Amino acid sequence: MRLERIRKEIKNGTYETEGKLRIAISRLIDDVLTRCTKRRR
Repeated sequence: MRLERIRKEIKNGTYETEGKLRIAISRLIDDVLTRCTKRRR
């Protein structure tokens, strides 16, 4: 059952790993900081 779910998530592009989440969070933080910096100028 678990393997089937994981395969389905991979096929749908919705499978998340800790590494993917870390990258996404890092990019989000960078984006927010960049936008905040641009507004202060």
